[in-house]
Amino acid sequence: MKRNMDLLRMILMKLESIETPIPVEALELYVYPRAMIEDHVHIMEQANLIERTWLAHPDKKLLQMTWHGHEFLELARDQRRWIRAKDKVGTAGVTFDVFSKILSNLMEDDFSQVLARASHAV
Repeated sequence: MKRNMDLLRMILMKLESIETPIPVEALELYVYPRAMIEDHVHIMEQANLIERTWLAHPDKKLLQMTWHGHEFLELARDQRRWIRAKDKVGTAGVTFDVFSKILSNLMEDDFSQVLARASHAV
């Protein structure tokens, strides 16, 4: 299985929108096969983006985002920034940390532009 950053982002966005831990079956991301979603949930656990917990469900582990998952989603949330980061990477494979750094640099650039506009408005 090849890691799909769009699916990773989609899982995080879904978990954030629901706001309570859910079973993997409740993700309802129909554009991806169930096995691919489960594989990504597994590697996202390894990357400490999400965790499975027995919280309130003794027979089924539930998914919830970690602090690291929230931090990554904050970098990845903006669609324009996401597309720009993917364009920078192109077809070259990069690590998760490098991709996160690209998103972080783009966020810093965006924030610098906001500050520059605000200082000109004063």
